[in-house]
Amino acid sequence: MRNYAFFLTLLMVSCSLLSGCLDDGSEEKTVVGIYSEDTIGTATLNNNDILLELTLVSSDYPVRFTDGTGAQDGKEYFTFTIETVVSGSNRNHDCKHEDDATKPQQQGTSSSCEIIESTNDRVWSVGETITLQENPDASDNSGICDTTCTITLEICNTVIAYEEAPGCISTNNNEIKIDFQIN
Repeated sequence: MRNYAFFLTLLMVSCSLLSGCLDDGSEEKTVVGIYSEDTIGTATLNNNDILLELTLVSSDYPVRFTDGTGAQDGKEYFTFTIETVVSGSNRNHDCKHEDDATKPQQQGTSSSCEIIESTNDRVWSVGETITLQENPDASDNSGICDTTCTITLEICNTVIAYEEAPGCISTNNNEIKIDFQIN
């Protein structure tokens, strides 16, 4: 009987320890702010096209831009990720703040997308409009949308959302990822 109780206790402890590690992706992301799109860009063969202009409508936390190195993991630092689908293949573009966009990431290349603030203080404030555009100084020297394309934007912090972290920023209709058609 003692062995049975011991093994049952061991099993319960093991399950509780592993419960935080097994993430099947079904956790709903927390919405901490809302933005609206002001401008949707146009596609050209240039590598400096404006993709989106966005205004932060509300936010419960400061929205600070990461430098892309991973050193700023924390609830106030947010990543801006654009995904494009071209000829059936997906490509992710991490948009970096204009001051960091030409600095190599850990992978050794600069960002193909840059974030330009109307007030360069590295914080996206409520009421402020930012511009996401192709980075003309990117090391791969290519545009994100050279022809008509659909981009998917996701703005989230760098901490897993089911922890104490703020989560993601949504559009006005509370979608975390939103598609924009660039023509």
